Amino acid sequence: AAEFAKLAQAYAAENKLAHQGTQTATSTEEDVKTTTIKFNELDLGYYLVDTTLGTLCSLDTTTPSVTIKEKNAVPTNEKEVQEDSNNTFGKANDADIGQTVNFKSTITAQAGAENYVFHDKMTKGLTLDKTSIKVDDIAITDANGDDVTGDNYTISFGTIEDGETTFDIEFAQSYLNAITEAKTIVITYSATVNEKAVVGSTGNPNESWLDYGDKTNTKSTPKSTTTTYTWEIDVYKYTVNKDTKEEKALANAQFILYKDVKDGDNTTRYYATATAVDVGYRFTEWTTEKASATTFITPDSGKFAIKGLDSDTYYLEETQAPAGYNTLKAPVKVVIDDEGNVTYTYDGVDTVANTDVRILNNTGAELPSTGGIGTTIFYIVGAVLVLGASVLLVTKRRMKNDQQ
Repeated sequence: AAEFAKLAQAYAAENKLAHQGTQTATSTEEDVKTTTIKFNELDLGYYLVDTTLGTLCSLDTTTPSVTIKEKNAVPTNEKEVQEDSNNTFGKANDADIGQTVNFKSTITAQAGAENYVFHDKMTKGLTLDKTSIKVDDIAITDANGDDVTGDNYTISFGTIEDGETTFDIEFAQSYLNAITEAKTIVITYSATVNEKAVVGSTGNPNESWLDYGDKTNTKSTPKSTTTTYTWEIDVYKYTVNKDTKEEKALANAQFILYKDVKDGDNTTRYYATATAVDVGYRFTEWTTEKASATTFITPDSGKFAIKGLDSDTYYLEETQAPAGYNTLKAPVKVVIDDEGNVTYTYDGVDTVANTDVRILNNTGAELPSTGGIGTTIFYIVGAVLVLGASVLLVTKRRMKNDQQ
């Protein structure tokens, strides 16, 4: 019956048969769950009644009136993104530039489904992996990554303004006709955080929505949005004049950034590589080779930023101090939380970085570190001096005894 009704509807549209009125069900009260509309003074005959939610019904000629109850519900779409630190899906996550992010849109399809088209709009800071798109765990691409048009849906890709990308999935009406009760359709896909990603609290949004209903009166679900964030560390290297107490920015201090990742009993150290940009450095990837780490150098302002980092615990190691200044004995611990707030530990003190991670350099001769070759030399020289003094004392005593 449903299939016949849809064929009749198509026939009426193709032959431009005049309809006898349209009405919109509205309610003025939010708590009202039902509403009634009426078509009055109709001639006896067969009528096809269509609703945007999919119910189709004919009016019997032998019954002067009939009541049709629309039991179908509006479809829904809910988009989520996966946070890599705990693998849970939610409305927001954060990541490094270059990291892959996983998305999931869940559609609740309803009986009477009609003309479902899923849309996804991805900001320019995210690069869609076209081969990753799956519907109900059925890949839309083949082993070669080529697009495959299935019997149940077709997919198309597009690029819109400012480098943002979009893709659409149109579901076959034959597939929708088979839905007799609420059905969940899960669409999963991945994207990479790229060099155009917005750093900071604005984030990088990704939204999806579903079009549905009669093609002459298409409706859409509310847009469901997730936001992917990436953060930065701002560093300020300076010294303080002992007499005037004035701060002075220090140029040519050199740092590397690393993090330690635990896997069971094992810990692997990863060093950051980055590309120089106008406002500092943009993170590119992690390496286990310290020699491959990027050296971050302070300019005349003493300030630089490392942009495009996930929330995590990092360490800033000063590898070379400006001429005439002491190199830091220990790295500065820097923590970025999942809201982008930065705290750091310097000289044993935990500090909230309201603007910068402030690193003080002192002037003066640098003493050799404990356990190094420098202290060993001091011990040897000291021992020689003590031994020499003892020999001298014994010699003087013998000379004195000989004279007596």
